[in-house]
Amino acid sequence: MATELTFPLHGASEKNKARIRFQPIEIKGASVSFLNNKANAERNNSTDGQNGAQDLELASANTGGFDVGFKGTTEIISGRPVTLYMPPNIQIGDGVNISSTDFGAINAAGSDALGQAGGSLASFGKDAAIGTFNSVLDAIKGTISSDAAGVLAGRAAGKFGEGRAGAIQGATRVTTNPNTRMLFRNVNIREFAFDFEMTPASVKESNNIKNIISLFRSELYPTSIRSDAAFGTNNTNIRSLNFGYRFPNMFEIKMYYGDEDMSLKNPNLAFKRMFLQSFRANYNTERGSFYAGGDFSKVQISMQFTEAVTLDKQSVQSDIDGSNIYEAFGT
Repeated sequence: MATELTFPLHGASEKNKARIRFQPIEIKGASVSFLNNKANAERNNSTDGQNGAQDLELASANTGGFDVGFKGTTEIISGRPVTLYMPPNIQIGDGVNISSTDFGAINAAGSDALGQAGGSLASFGKDAAIGTFNSVLDAIKGTISSDAAGVLAGRAAGKFGEGRAGAIQGATRVTTNPNTRMLFRNVNIREFAFDFEMTPASVKESNNIKNIISLFRSELYPTSIRSDAAFGTNNTNIRSLNFGYRFPNMFEIKMYYGDEDMSLKNPNLAFKRMFLQSFRANYNTERGSFYAGGDFSKVQISMQFTEAVTLDKQSVQSDIDGSNIYEAFGT
């Protein structure tokens, strides 16, 4: 295992037992290869008779004789772990997205009726249409109040533009109730911020700070996918093309008190795998002094992490630690 980077160097003492550990995790993506379906079908035909012949025909007709094969993902520990003191003001927030939707009077009544008495979608649509038509008829026959008739008049005028509807609403002093309801939409991805102030007490601690900053900066970025391509006369001009990116590594983040994982006793301190979203280093935040050799007297680092998957009720209620990101997808 790679040598651990720590700050401060004296490690977990009786005075400062709480630590936080950042372990880079590499997820090796599914490998992709081109398969010759024609050859595979011919091989199947020798043992499977008619089915193999059908496979051969489909391979040639649908994929031009080729297919793309995938091999599964693997997860490995990658890079040096970083263990830092537990910073103050650790904030762990959960949230969901709830937003408003205007139902309108008829839809709101239909929604309430379906929830209370049941029914079908077809009958709901028919009742809504009949309810709207009957409301207009009632207004014509004078069986609804003057205010309600004013609302319907403003609503009808809205078909000819907002100005005309506003004129009627200004005259009648009534307006439509949009029957706004709040609806659950989705779960928010959790984000975490960590800030550390590091004042080196030795040359070795200064070097560790440099290495810690280099590691986090390196793990934040993706790896470029490059390939050489030939250009020009007789393809003599070889250039390296950047085709894409391989995802950056993720982090396993755990909190420790001494040698004990704190999430084992408090599952609210368990985290899913995280991406490092941003990193900032501030040098000499209070004064412009240096140690001999030019090392900064104080360095502050700020990091923003985001979990790779959302949570649900089952994952919160279960005593989990997010040991494998792909468990969240059921694979």
